[in-house]
Amino acid sequence: SDEDILFQENSRESRMQVGERVYSFMEWLSTRQEDVVAIASHSGWLLTTFNGILECDEKLKAWFHTGEMRTVVLEFVKT
Repeated sequence: SDEDILFQENSRESRMQVGERVYSFMEWLSTRQEDVVAIASHSGWLLTTFNGILECDEKLKAWFHTGEMRTVVLEFVKT
């Protein structure tokens, strides 16, 4: 279905909720067998990903501009 089950007309996700959603996505991504994937998203989600979830170079923490693409290599470490 095209319905967005997370959309709520009168409220927005908190930063913590976005972070939890990003973390869940990264957990799911870590289980995938593919060596190369492409992820397209909006800048707010990507900003949360690189500033709150991943350990990464400072260059990746800057705001994403419209249509901007960045190439990154993720290494998932099981603890």
